[in-house]
Amino acid sequence: MKNTKSSMDDRSAIEKLERFAADVNARKRGIFGYPANCPVHLKDFYKWFTENEIYDAMINNSGDPFHSHELFLNALDFEREVIEFFAPFYGFDRDNLWGIVTFSGTDGNNHGIYFGSKCLENKTHKKPIV
Repeated sequence: MKNTKSSMDDRSAIEKLERFAADVNARKRGIFGYPANCPVHLKDFYKWFTENEIYDAMINNSGDPFHSHELFLNALDFEREVIEFFAPFYGFDRDNLWGIVTFSGTDGNNHGIYFGSKCLENKTHKKPIV
């Protein structure tokens, strides 16, 4: 016997998502600011992502992208590529390089504050106040 409550819940959730998508698409042209005003075309990426069925894999890129983590599924090779691609734009030597790729501006700001405060503390021997 088919579980009708589950089917109803699924339809209700999909209908709610459809209304949300319609609202986003109707209003997105009037939104200003990064990344809303940056044309990003990810349709082909998402097609590849779903066709290759890696959407339900736990890919964990925590830690240093320049040290391999064989115990976890990760995309560290791609993270290193991104870091190495941008390094010359900021004058970094590829032989003396480290970095991370963050998931958001907030995450990037937090890392910047953390590493900046550690750098200041090492130079001044005083704990900076942020």
